[in-house]
This record gives sequence, C-alpha cells and structure tokens, in this order.
Amino acid sequence: LPGLQRAHPGVGLLVHVGTYAEVVGAVLSNQCELGFVAYPMDNPAIRQTPVLDATAVCAMPAGHPLAARATVTVEDLKGERMISLGQDVPSGRRAAEIFAARGVPREIVLETQNAANACAFVKEGLGLAILDPLTVTAMLDARMAARQFRPSIHFSFSAITRAERPLPRICATLLSVIAETAA
Repeated sequence: LPGLQRAHPGVGLLVHVGTYAEVVGAVLSNQCELGFVAYPMDNPAIRQTPVLDATAVCAMPAGHPLAARATVTVEDLKGERMISLGQDVPSGRRAAEIFAARGVPREIVLETQNAANACAFVKEGLGLAILDPLTVTAMLDARMAARQFRPSIHFSFSAITRAERPLPRICATLLSVIAETAA
C-alpha cells in the first residue's frame, strides 16, 4: 500500500479479518469506516463499491493427482476428503448446493468459516477445499496447489461503507489504490 502511505504519510491501518456477518455488522455499527466482502448484498444502509469479480478455485495439497488438471469439476471430487466452508458462508452454501444438484456426495472431514483457515488445513494434507481465489493466492506456497473449479462459484468482491455517510478521503484513496492493484 505504498500509494496510500505516500498520499497520507504517518497514517496507519488496522486490519481485522472477520466473517461476512462480522464485517457487515462492524460497518453498520460504526466500528469501522470500510469493510470488504466477497458477496453482493441488498441492504439500503450499505453502499457497495465493486472491486473485483472472480470465480472459485479448488485448493489441494501439492502433489495431489488432481493438480495435473487445469480444471477440477464436482465429479472429480467424488470420494475426496473435503474441507468445507460452513452453511452460513454464502460460497459454502453454494458449494453444498452444487454437489447436491449433481448427486455427488461430499466427504467433509472439517468445516470452518474462514478461507485462510481452510488453506492452512489443505497445506497440512487434511483435504481439498473450494475457496475464493484471492485468499488462496495470498496463501499459496509449495505445500498447496490450486485449480479452477467448475461449475463456477462467483465472487463479487466489494468495499462496503455506510450509505448515509460521505466516504472519508483516506478511504477513497485506499479504494483507489485497491482498484489500481486489482486492475
């Protein structure tokens, strides 16, 4: 975030990672000026600024046989040990719907609400996970591989703020830096 530091020298950021509900709640209760979510919402009290659209990936331990493929499908995951995002996470709910619609049972060995935690479990060889590509890319190292997942699970990353409040200048600068980076 050098661009932000140049525009606002001496200003620091506090980054708190929370669930979707926690981030929305923090913005609505004025605990923070700006939040980031991976799913669209319909709440008149929230202003959304689109940042990036992406589709889910399948994260797997490095060396897994499915890493030889460019794309992993639901059917490829039959019989695989899975790390799942919970039903209260929109992408976790969508993955469960896709598996059910295709008639592919999931062997869930672990459930978490957090994609970064899921990546850590994947790296330990506990299973595979269907996750957002930003988290997986940030966590990617020699212990984990990622491949496109089909059918697609869409993520619409956006910044959220209170609708009735003007965006503070530093937040506008941060959004500008993020949009530049995303592009």
